[in-house]
Amino acid sequence: MAQNHIAVNGGIMEVRDNVVNIIANSAERARDIDIDRAEVAKERAEKRMAEARDFKNEKEFQRAKISLSKAINRIGVSKNRSN
Repeated sequence: MAQNHIAVNGGIMEVRDNVVNIIANSAERARDIDIDRAEVAKERAEKRMAEARDFKNEKEFQRAKISLSKAINRIGVSKNRSN
């Protein structure tokens, strides 16, 4: 059986009788992820976090932290693709 790797951000997942239902804010198949774009997003988020920390901007820091988590998720899923 083929495996499909999907980067999912936000939402819920239900597993019942070997059927998985996902309701998510976003979902992206591994084969559709642009790894270069994800790496750039990761670097940008890390920079935003550092700047927010320097200016003690907690709200922006949390936004950047979420962006970083999404980028790391996309990178990890992309590396697991089984084409």
